[in-house]
Amino acid sequence: MDLIELQHSLETLPKEYAISLDESTSEDAKKLFDEKAQQQQQPLSITQWLSRPSIEQGPLVSDNPKETFIADLSSRVNFVWTNHILYLQTIRPAFVEGAAAWTLVQDSKGDVVAMSLWNYLPIKANGKLHFDAIADEIPTGTYLAIRQPLLVPNSVWSRSTSIPMLRVDNPTCLQIFEERQDWESTKAGGPSSSPTILMNIDELKQAADEAFQKQAYQSACRKYQRILQALDKENNADQLELKIHCRTNLADSFLQLGRYEQAEQCARVIQDTNTKAQEILAQALFHMGQPNQAKDLLLDLRNKVKDDPKQAKTIQSLLGDCLQAIMEEKMGNYNIRKMMVEASLFTELPFHADYQSPKVSLGVPITRPSDGMEYRGVMATDDIKEGDLLTSTRAFAFCHSPRIDSNFKAAAQKKDLYEVRQVHQAVQHLMNRPSLASSFYHLEAAGEILDQQEETVESKYPVIDLAKIRGILESNRFGVDVKHPSSPMELKPPSEEAEGDPVGVGLWLATSMFNHSCTPNAAWTPIGNQMMVYASKDIPKGTEVCISYVHVASSYQERKERFLKWSGGNGFACGCEWCHLLRSNDELCAMNEEVQKAFRRMTASNEQFDSINEVLSKSRRKRISKAFAKVTKRFRHSLYTIHMMEALQHADDGYRESARDSVEAAVELGYEIRGGLRQETRTQDLCCLIAVYMTCNQDDKAKSVLETLCQYQMVLPNKFEDFQTFVMMSSMTFWGPYQNEPFMKRWALLNQQVWEARSKALK
Repeated sequence: MDLIELQHSLETLPKEYAISLDESTSEDAKKLFDEKAQQQQQPLSITQWLSRPSIEQGPLVSDNPKETFIADLSSRVNFVWTNHILYLQTIRPAFVEGAAAWTLVQDSKGDVVAMSLWNYLPIKANGKLHFDAIADEIPTGTYLAIRQPLLVPNSVWSRSTSIPMLRVDNPTCLQIFEERQDWESTKAGGPSSSPTILMNIDELKQAADEAFQKQAYQSACRKYQRILQALDKENNADQLELKIHCRTNLADSFLQLGRYEQAEQCARVIQDTNTKAQEILAQALFHMGQPNQAKDLLLDLRNKVKDDPKQAKTIQSLLGDCLQAIMEEKMGNYNIRKMMVEASLFTELPFHADYQSPKVSLGVPITRPSDGMEYRGVMATDDIKEGDLLTSTRAFAFCHSPRIDSNFKAAAQKKDLYEVRQVHQAVQHLMNRPSLASSFYHLEAAGEILDQQEETVESKYPVIDLAKIRGILESNRFGVDVKHPSSPMELKPPSEEAEGDPVGVGLWLATSMFNHSCTPNAAWTPIGNQMMVYASKDIPKGTEVCISYVHVASSYQERKERFLKWSGGNGFACGCEWCHLLRSNDELCAMNEEVQKAFRRMTASNEQFDSINEVLSKSRRKRISKAFAKVTKRFRHSLYTIHMMEALQHADDGYRESARDSVEAAVELGYEIRGGLRQETRTQDLCCLIAVYMTCNQDDKAKSVLETLCQYQMVLPNKFEDFQTFVMMSSMTFWGPYQNEPFMKRWALLNQQVWEARSKALK
């Protein structure tokens, strides 16, 4: 079945329908599963693009779910049996395909189906999935219970819709039992919190240690926890050494799975008994954003491990990371160039601490002056200078588009890939860090501010509500150009996204608290999976701090349509002062549309004009300029565009000084509108300014602007040649006619001088 056929088959399936199960259905399921298991496809496969999360419900609405069977589920396929529970046993070891774990299960009546577990695979510290030991995590004979079971047609593997499969999207709906007796007890309605130990403690310890060595950490966790529960019941002082061993390995398993809060709790109990537990505790605290506490532990531990060179080296390295994190957390002191080098290598990204400036407050109630609407946002609590770092945040969920087969380059499929990966990461992050659940669920989703989810922090694990998770990701994600780590990218609807766009997608909790404005006073800059927000202008105390979600050079109508497409069509209406002005003044709004349309025609590659007057007459430009000269400078977007259009015309006519004057006026207005720093439009403005200064033989001014541009771009030391080309290509219109040999020599000398000055400053 090719991609188009498969896509069609998934889209045309009925919402709910019944299938009949018989012995041949189970045999077909076994045969299909075994064939697929032998292939063992790589982690990027068709299921990752086309299998979308299906469960929309949150937790069970009943504390006593009714037992059901596969035959019962077959009466309503594609239906979530919310108040039911299904008891199963695996009859094949699990394997990984796509982002899911797959196994073959059988119920007590003998019916057999394949089962896919989505959002289940743990994520390693380097962002990769823990799938190597999945056969040891869920071997043949594993006893399971599935709450909210969902039976779907196995159209991913088979053309036939009569072969069903179980799909589990919410990992909190899955319970794994180590012993059949516990499984049977739970089925009978007995307690499941006090597991039965059928094998002796030594055998169970051996099994737990083997799972730990195989990196089957989830299985190891379950076994070590069973041992500790049994030992706690016996309360035997002679078993202290065994308790320490099990708890140390349990803490280490939690650490490897990224469950830092559980690792911290487990290691803290035994931190005085062995150095390994102290090391685990320090690592957990470090990754939980508590580098100061981790540092104190490591300083004490460093003296204890002098005789162990391997552990001493690990401790020293972690201590260095803690000291760097403290500088980042307390002062916002980041080694930006090093971070950019790390991000450009596409390898494992090191941990960096979060930072919030004491001059801003996040998530505070704000009343919009234009319409009195109340919402939450970011407020300046003190005067802020242009260039100040406001926040730096590590991604809550982040992925970038890999090099994928040409069959899967369609934008809609790429969007599916982002969603599958981000939902997986978000679910695992919430499972591993329950304390972050409240902050996550308080974000705006699909156009509404969510009610507080206090229940998410009261229980050991938060509520995993996939519908809200997807809504929050859709509403709050940011785009990243992964080829240029410090370049933000506007996220486009799938229909507008070009094939092969090198886009990464991420969710940053602190950055999501900033509201949008078409005249922003702050700018966001992604570096790998770290998001920095800087002040792009001086910001007085008591002013809301806003960023721009999109490029604001477009017309009001274009921005309005773009915002309405946000969050899968549940978008928003921009309430910034600039948009409010255009909504309340039909004449200015029409003029703005007219100017933007003329600019697009003038710069279109498929249209040729002898004069600017063919797209916008001189008298009309004067009238529009006069109208916009009456408004505040930061609302003169149309006047900025007219200056740029006139500069292009002057350059084409050979009037260098006139072109320079128009560009200078445009750049000055551009700064009033958008501010400075690392914004794409600001970078293009400065490139144009360099060009007109060079054509007017004002090399000193061009050099000064180029130095400023270097600071904005944070150029990689070994990528300066690429930067030179970028500057030239961004302003080719202005200096294209003057590229003779003397001109190019001047350009090369200018760049060499700037390069040497920057290199000396870096040293």
